[in-house]
Parts: sequence; C-alpha cells; structure tokens
Amino acid sequence: DAPTIIDNGDCSDNDWLISIEANDVTIKGFWLDDDGCERPVVRIGEGVGGAEISDNDVRQGEKGVDLSSNSSENTVTKNNISNNDNEGVWIGGSTSNTISDNEIYGNATGIGLGAGGCGEECVGDISGNKITGNYIYENDDGDSGIHVGGEDVSFSELTISDNNVTENGGYGIYFDRIADGELTISGNEIKELRLETHIE
Repeated sequence: DAPTIIDNGDCSDNDWLISIEANDVTIKGFWLDDDGCERPVVRIGEGVGGAEISDNDVRQGEKGVDLSSNSSENTVTKNNISNNDNEGVWIGGSTSNTISDNEIYGNATGIGLGAGGCGEECVGDISGNKITGNYIYENDDGDSGIHVGGEDVSFSELTISDNNVTENGGYGIYFDRIADGELTISGNEIKELRLETHIE
C-alpha cells in the first residue's frame, strides 16, 4: 500500500496539506487526503520550479494540486486526482508546466488555468503550459473538463493535446476572455452534454 498523509480531522491552521517551497522537489507514490478541510492538498509555492508530483492519489481538498503564481517548469503526472471541491489541478499565473497522464474525476472542474496571486496583484501569464494525455471525466459541479481564462489572463503559447475529456458538467474545453496567443488544441477525444469546445 502507498504511504498515507491525511489530515487527522482537526483541519489545522495550515493553508494546505503539503506545500513545496523549494526547487526540484519530488512527491511520489503517496495517498494524500485532506479529509474535506477545504484547502489545497498539494501546493507548489510562488516562484518554485522543477517540482514533480507523480504517482499519487490526491483527494478531498479545496483543490487537488495548486500551482501558484510565478512558479514554472513543474510536472504533474500519472496521479489519480479526485473529489476536490474546486479544480483537480489549478494553474494560477504559472508557466511552462506539464500536466500529463493523470486521471482526474469527481472534482468541480478537471483542470483550470487562470490568474493567480490575486491577494496582492494578479499574475495572469499562463504561457508554455502543456496539458496532455489526461483522462478527465465526471467533473460535474463546474462548467468544464478544462477551463482556461478570466480577467488578466494571457499566454504566448498553450498546448492542450491528446486528452480524453468526457461526461463533465458541460463543456469539454472552455476558453473565457482569452487574449491573443498561439493556441494548439489537437488529438483530444471530447464527449460532453453541451458543447465540446467553447471559445469567447
């Protein structure tokens, strides 16, 4: 069995179950359960790079994996991410990350990309992120399997490829108020109740 890190039920004053605050840290092979304490299960801190989150079960937080503003070049791969109140994976003003080969289900939204750090000044650059090879399904309390955009969001390039996005709450992939940039959407298998892809 995988080693387990779980909140003991008192929902301590920490704002997350695990927070990565140094470069080149790997979290691999754990069962990570926030036990409904309404905070991110795993947070990659502001400015952090080179982190790898792989082969974990990540569940029952506010968000599953939260990539903070100005972090970059991190990898989230081969995880089972489920039953979080908001996004399974949230990329908030974070760049050049790879989110690949995860199974993401039972969250409000599968993967969200938008502005981060808005307690002070919002950081909206999400350039260089690659969302590829994920199985994203039954995230039905939000509006999409993958949601990109909002105020202050921009990117020079963004890739969403080879994902299986099915039976989420509405849209397969939803883009909201995005600025100009090189957007690559290819090889995705999308089956949704409302629309496969929405861009505005």
